[in-house]
Amino acid sequence: MEHEGGTPAESPAVTKVKDFLNTTCGSILKAWLTQFDVDLDYRVSKIEFVDGMRALGYTAGELHKLFAEIDVDGSGEILLDELDPEQAMLWNTFRSWAVQSFVSIEDMILSLTEEGNPLNLATKDMECVSQESFCRRLPELDWKAGHEEFLFSVLDMDNDGRLRPHCLRWLGIELKRLQRKRAAKAGTVKKKSSGLQQSVLEQELHEFKEDIRRRFGGGNLTRAWRVALSDTSVLPRTRFLKACAKMGYAKKGKDLWKMLDKTGSGFASVDEIDPKTAQVLAHFKKFVDERFNGYHAAFENLDLDGTRKIRLQQFQQGLEKFRFPFHKQAATLFAALDLDENHVIDEDDLHFLEKWSPLPFLTASPNPRAREEVRKLLIHRYGRAVKVWRHLLDRDGSNRCNWHEFLFACKTCGYHGDIPGAWRALDVDLSGYITLKELDAESHGTLMEFRTWALDEFGSAKAAFSVFDRDGSNTLTFQEFRAACKIYGYEGHAKQLFAALDVRGEGSLSLKEVAFLDDWRDDVDEMRKARKAIAGFLLSPISPRSLSASA
Repeated sequence: MEHEGGTPAESPAVTKVKDFLNTTCGSILKAWLTQFDVDLDYRVSKIEFVDGMRALGYTAGELHKLFAEIDVDGSGEILLDELDPEQAMLWNTFRSWAVQSFVSIEDMILSLTEEGNPLNLATKDMECVSQESFCRRLPELDWKAGHEEFLFSVLDMDNDGRLRPHCLRWLGIELKRLQRKRAAKAGTVKKKSSGLQQSVLEQELHEFKEDIRRRFGGGNLTRAWRVALSDTSVLPRTRFLKACAKMGYAKKGKDLWKMLDKTGSGFASVDEIDPKTAQVLAHFKKFVDERFNGYHAAFENLDLDGTRKIRLQQFQQGLEKFRFPFHKQAATLFAALDLDENHVIDEDDLHFLEKWSPLPFLTASPNPRAREEVRKLLIHRYGRAVKVWRHLLDRDGSNRCNWHEFLFACKTCGYHGDIPGAWRALDVDLSGYITLKELDAESHGTLMEFRTWALDEFGSAKAAFSVFDRDGSNTLTFQEFRAACKIYGYEGHAKQLFAALDVRGEGSLSLKEVAFLDDWRDDVDEMRKARKAIAGFLLSPISPRSLSASA
């Protein structure tokens, strides 16, 4: 394996150090394992670096200064990646493969001998592997990354052409880490995170809405609301629960209500159960009030043939004639107003809208300038977008902020501009909520990738933290967090991730500052994107996807 030379950004002194390690130890990786990272925690402190260089006889420069030049992020520790990214990648791939392939050090040694048959070996060779056998057996054992001779030279700690159990001490440590991870993941199987529970409730609400849409709405959810729940725009909790009991949802009624009453007010609104239809209705209400100054006059003008019954085609013609801006959605509007589903609208059908006060954003136009004004004000107040999100907009940790929470945040920060327009510029698809992505796409992507990885590898972010926190202190410094990410195979941007989690800027993480990710609602599309990004990482030695992802 060729050693990578210095890059343009590398100082001559650092290049000289790397050349020294290659010359003295044969490779930077071997120097790393034998002289620096002797406890195999994948990070080296300044003291460990200085002691290792002195032990190798380096006298050509001031070691503390050299360490600072290698420690480009100023963390006080260096990683193998900072010395040689290529060899770091190969080592991570090899240890990943080894942990997947062998159950013990003895198993690896036996497997690397002549077809794993001890009868073919002399007694003195029973616990060692020759270079010839190592290089031949690796491909036979499905090692596909090559560089067999280089790897043997790294593992040959005694420099005598033989690998013995102590040369594979790292494998024993990796297998113990595997056991810890499996135990943590097994513990999460019995527990459902609040995020998962919320996702289940969301699915139940979706199924409920589709059921009443089919049974009572003829395909229109707002009509279903009026027929099955309430012929008013607002529905109290008691009436909803009674209606659920009649429809066969007695056991799920309370859970469904939690999803509908997002403010805890005791009331739910048609605005939020069917926001896209509500938008058309709200604009129609505004159109009637402004164009005709009343529902009677509106009906008289839309009843083009004077029959007191307006059919869909006539309704479409009337809306187009009077230039209703949503006239192309006349069929949706007609279905919502046609309570009896008798394919005609009479004047009484319009009175449904009289007492309705639509949420203000339903008739607002997206206002990008107002959106940026709100964003800048919030960030000015809190310093960072992710901090605004965690402390003000997403106080329940669901990664969802609805209109009411957004309105509260704007008022809290003293914004008096076009709040509805700012909201519409954020909630472009009228989903009824925004996520961190709309405020800080980079931090959202970073957190979503880590959340998805932790969920796949450990069962939850909380379980990942428990494994990372080896001393049980409930605290992880940046150095500890970064090293744990490296050990367990998360190769994303650890510094950026740590900053997104450490919103208080204290330089350490507690359990709650990581475990909140378990409360995020599952988003299939976002998790798919995250897994695609993670596929570019070299995954954990204890992940069955490691080699396939890096292939």
